[in-house]
Amino acid sequence: SSSSSSSSGRSGGGGPDGVVTSVQSAKGRRELYIRGGCVAVTCRMLVVDLLTEALPADIVTGVVVNQAHRVTAASQEAFILRVFRQKNRTGFVKAISDNAASLRGMTKVDTIMKCLMVRSLTLWPRFHL
Repeated sequence: SSSSSSSSGRSGGGGPDGVVTSVQSAKGRRELYIRGGCVAVTCRMLVVDLLTEALPADIVTGVVVNQAHRVTAASQEAFILRVFRQKNRTGFVKAISDNAASLRGMTKVDTIMKCLMVRSLTLWPRFHL
């Protein structure tokens, strides 16, 4: 599972401006974050970078969480969002899921929304050709 954080800056909409990998040094990751734009990063790297402040949470415009149906109170995504919200109250949080069947029942949806710290839910229909 991965998250994507968007720092203030440039993003052409054609994909991430940077991809964080475990091969990069902390200094290299920090430089990538400071440059801005959309950055794709795994949860494990994002936890480390938020806690060590290699990624200052206050410069992050928002976080997009993939596979939202897998988020639990004990998940890395929920922890990341708690750390993010402690240091950045204005950044957006968006979550996506392609597994509608796993979101059955308002209790499950409510739990996921609490873990993601989001207040509103938008459902988009799936179209099959």
